[in-house]
Amino acid sequence: MRVKLTSALLLALALPQAAFARGEFDPTTEFEQHEWIPIHLGPLNLSITKAVVYLMLGTVLTIAFGYFFMRGRGKGDRKETVGEMVYEIAQTQIAEQGLSTKAIGRWFPYVASLLLFIFVVNLLGFIPLPLTGETWHGIPVFGIYAATSSLSVALTGILIAVAVMDASLGLPAAIVYALAFTVEFAMSLAAYFGGGTTE
Repeated sequence: MRVKLTSALLLALALPQAAFARGEFDPTTEFEQHEWIPIHLGPLNLSITKAVVYLMLGTVLTIAFGYFFMRGRGKGDRKETVGEMVYEIAQTQIAEQGLSTKAIGRWFPYVASLLLFIFVVNLLGFIPLPLTGETWHGIPVFGIYAATSSLSVALTGILIAVAVMDASLGLPAAIVYALAFTVEFAMSLAAYFGGGTTE
């Protein structure tokens, strides 16, 4: 059995994979957002895309994770222990490191929820799902997708942290965020219409 498995593995590695690939490989097509369900309300584009589906699925799984692991009955079983570990990590490693003691009571539920959501969506990105939007002979193609790449979580987190630390810094932090987003958007447009890259 081991010889057959080794032979099959060596044969698979020896085959020229490029010969079986179709067309040219362009990694930027992974991040294109095609409308699956178009929803346009005036100038707002609220269409359902691959990123939206991944984030909705991540939201459902985050709620299920919280409901399953955080709803202990006080028995001290394994799932309750996992929930307590997640809670402790969120409190000691994230909330206490970035928030003042006065702000922890107010902002800890948000910080813990954001931690769980990003964790679940990142794990979800490693699971091949048939949400690529491509088909092979009518069968959906499985693929992975970095759903958090379309979120601006880091800048939003910094904005919230700065606003929580000192309320007088909230407006300047929002202006810096808006300027950073505008510069990034302008560079993307220039690269798209100019045919160059943003590197």
